[in-house]
Amino acid sequence: MACGVPVVCSPETSLPEVAGDAALYADARNPEQFGGALARLWNDHDLRNSMMKKGFENVRRFSWERTAEQTLAIYDQVLGMCSERTVQP
Repeated sequence: MACGVPVVCSPETSLPEVAGDAALYADARNPEQFGGALARLWNDHDLRNSMMKKGFENVRRFSWERTAEQTLAIYDQVLGMCSERTVQP
């Protein structure tokens, strides 16, 4: 997606959560289904352009800055919980 190509992926594991509506989904164990999704993108110019646009929009959800912010927020939350549990003499 970040490279500007439309994506076909499996609806397994976390891929739907990551790709959202910016990908076409097909069973990776079914060559006909997966090939059909690829052919659909190859042959449908409007769909291909739409998926590329959605892909660029979707990729904006992911950045190292956001990852760092969320990680620090978890650390703050955990440290706050630990200090609340500390027994005061």
